[in-house]
Amino acid sequence: MQEVDWRGTVVWEYVNKAQHHDFYRFENGNTMVPEWVELSEELHKKVRGGFRLPRERLPRLLGDDLVEVDPNGKEVRRVRTWQLLDPSKDPIHPSARRWEWTHLNGFDCNSDGDIVFSGRNNDRVAVIDGKSGEITYKFTKAHGQHNPTWVDDGRILVFDNGHAGSRAIEIDPRADEITWSYQGKPMQQFFSGHISGAERLASGSTLVCEGTSGRIFEVMRNHEVVWEWINPFVNTNKRGDPTVSIYRAHRYQPDHPAIADKELAPGNLANLNRLNGLL
Repeated sequence: MQEVDWRGTVVWEYVNKAQHHDFYRFENGNTMVPEWVELSEELHKKVRGGFRLPRERLPRLLGDDLVEVDPNGKEVRRVRTWQLLDPSKDPIHPSARRWEWTHLNGFDCNSDGDIVFSGRNNDRVAVIDGKSGEITYKFTKAHGQHNPTWVDDGRILVFDNGHAGSRAIEIDPRADEITWSYQGKPMQQFFSGHISGAERLASGSTLVCEGTSGRIFEVMRNHEVVWEWINPFVNTNKRGDPTVSIYRAHRYQPDHPAIADKELAPGNLANLNRLNGLL
């Protein structure tokens, strides 16, 4: 993982071959990342669900730790999510291969130190209490979800990838209910089977990244889509297939410290690349 300045110079780096998917930067400068860990043989056998291909022998399942490191890369805290979940009550979804138990693909922290994380493979959005270190809430009505984030009043915003259609949903853990949602009409018109995300904006609207379609749009509380952008840049994935996928998107106001004094006119990109020796 690298932090780079405006010109692309690496100003901080953390190397961990088992880290994946996401990170969180604390106000004190520490950084937290998910890390794959191999489960014990005993726990591996207890975890229910998932599938294998015929005659397939798979290695032991992977679980996820959340590792916090200081600016020098020294580990200062480790949260073992696989110790907090139940191998029977939190099984792998039948459609997921038995490579990983949870596949932690996103997490967020609030001012109280509570951690919300998404376990894609077992369809779980869970909250870890910042004081006790125990799971105090599980949401089980999503499928393959991504990008859980804390929003107002202790609620949680999640991109629910779903089966045939996707949703952006806002969850109230105290009432265990969905307090707001957006989905396509018909629902198949808004769907991303993997990746994707949703971000609450200061206006109260939600920025949605429909990842596999390369579509980014803003939707208001009344479900009106006020603008959208379709990714015109085609890349090639590792199988050689064309793709316009976007993993996640964020919106930054013009006064954000990272861009407040920068000229953002599109034509300046070529000039910046020349300065950096990229052209």
